[in-house]
Amino acid sequence: MEVKEEFRRVVLQNVMRGETDYSVLHGCLVEFKDKGMNKQEMYDNLDELRNQVQTEEQEDLIRDLMDFVEGYCHPNWHVFH
Repeated sequence: MEVKEEFRRVVLQNVMRGETDYSVLHGCLVEFKDKGMNKQEMYDNLDELRNQVQTEEQEDLIRDLMDFVEGYCHPNWHVFH
């Protein structure tokens, strides 16, 4: 499976099942960074996933993940340093 497709599947699964442990979600992002996904690709995929969620809470969660990618968070949560 292509990394991009796997990323979308894993993130969407976590968000749809209501995962709210940010350390789990952050770890997922770091895992895909380590698999070679770059910052822009990760951000763009998260942006596209916002349109696939069902609730405002899920969309907010995706936006929080986008903040981790962009670095709009505490430095400990940055995915790309």
